Amino acid sequence: DGTFLFSGLHYGDYELFAEIPGKSIIPRTIVLSESQPAISGVEMVITQSEIIFLNIIESKVFKTIPMVYPNPAGDRVNIGITLVSPAKVSIHLTDISGRVLKSDERVINGKEIFCLDLDNIPQGLYFLNISAGQEMISTRIARQ
Repeated sequence: DGTFLFSGLHYGDYELFAEIPGKSIIPRTIVLSESQPAISGVEMVITQSEIIFLNIIESKVFKTIPMVYPNPAGDRVNIGITLVSPAKVSIHLTDISGRVLKSDERVINGKEIFCLDLDNIPQGLYFLNISAGQEMISTRIARQ
């Protein structure tokens, strides 16, 4: 069912990743400590070319998980991003096969809201990939 349990791990830093030949992945760092002895609810999606983490566990770049609204989206989607320190942020909207349909890039200092135009995007399910520094957050978005 895709559920895994790793019990008996000592406190420390771990790299979480899945391996499928021919698919790229950026590992997710997991930190286990006395205050956070367990992590749950980690989700990944497998596309034609890569494996993407859908949620964020701990970040040195993102202060909070980006807010994507409305979802489902109409002609536009807003992406609220708050960073720990200034960084170049890239946003890519991809279809299920990983093909980039829309992209935007800018330097953010603190908090900013991106507005991504979806006018020429057909109805369906897509992935929104948000990258800053060495980290990437992906989320699903529906276009209605």
